[in-house]
Amino acid sequence: MNLKRISLFLASITFSLIGEAQNLAQHNWYFGNSVNAIRFNRGTNKAFTVNNKAIPFGTGGSAVATDPANADLLFYTDGVNVYNANHVVMPNGSGLTANSSSNQPVVISPKPGDSTMFYIFTNTASYPAGGSVSIDTVDMKLFGGSVFPTPALGDVKNPKNGAIAALTNRSEGMIIIPHANGTDYWLITQQNASQSFAATLIDKTRTFPTTVTSGLGVPMSAANFSYNRKLKKVAVSAQDPNTDAIILTFNDAAGTFAFDRYIYNTGTNTTTNQSIYDIQWDNAGQYLYISRVGETGINADVLQYDYLNPTNTLTSVLKALEFRSWGLQLAPDSAIYHIYQTASGGPFLVEKFTKTDTIAQFQTRLIIYSRGHLPGQ
Repeated sequence: MNLKRISLFLASITFSLIGEAQNLAQHNWYFGNSVNAIRFNRGTNKAFTVNNKAIPFGTGGSAVATDPANADLLFYTDGVNVYNANHVVMPNGSGLTANSSSNQPVVISPKPGDSTMFYIFTNTASYPAGGSVSIDTVDMKLFGGSVFPTPALGDVKNPKNGAIAALTNRSEGMIIIPHANGTDYWLITQQNASQSFAATLIDKTRTFPTTVTSGLGVPMSAANFSYNRKLKKVAVSAQDPNTDAIILTFNDAAGTFAFDRYIYNTGTNTTTNQSIYDIQWDNAGQYLYISRVGETGINADVLQYDYLNPTNTLTSVLKALEFRSWGLQLAPDSAIYHIYQTASGGPFLVEKFTKTDTIAQFQTRLIIYSRGHLPGQ
């Protein structure tokens, strides 16, 4: 989770994010370069911390696969190493190609038609340079680090790091969205520094055809995507200076996009950090939360945007100034979790905003991380 984002397998966000909000697939958050992680009680959805996460682990976005029926951890990855439920690198599970310090470098999707197989998509993008997307496959029937009769823990299959020809020069933003048919999925990416967005079909054929919609908004490099399934809206945060976030309407049957609106006054004139670090819908789809990193002369902030009342002024939800504002992630307890720093060189902290479907209330500090981005959508 960079709190750049953890991709939670809702399935499985961000752990790519897939599945219904009522299932348990978002209940394991493994992210950042410390041993700390966050889990959620499957009965109460209450957050608690654990310190069993494997290291080394990237500081960018991560992806977690969790059983949606019982919240059991299956595996997790920073896009370079794949760790099984015992927090050990899977056989063949090292050497994936993601840039593990970027915003959304890795997502997980179930393989349609086979409940024991999963796809891992990795992205080499490193803003301002675009990257290429590759695919790896995890077979949970293979015993990996376990020995019969212990349950299988999975292996990464050969060949590894398979290129997806249509997905070159991608920006850092990348998520999984469920298909309207309830079986398949879409991999969402953006051509770097462009107005073109792509939806790549994930179905049982494993051919990955890609549909491109062009002319959306202004040229940008997408930092993060956040999807609200109720509205069928994709919010896009831009890394570029002076570039506002946008909202797109997604046709989850055809894989096409339509422009909805700009979120004016969200971009800032940054020179050292990306303008907007992250963006996140609330559960209901009325409010968006936007994380501005900040730099000398530009305050770090988390802003609330009212989608139903767009003429309302952007509202800060912070109680006090922060040195830097990083990732955001909607959690099973309906709070939005936030990574931030209070001082230069200081620890990376996690807090949460409650009542996010109204005027968000601040916030309880949970845990100190050395660095990380929340598991993503």
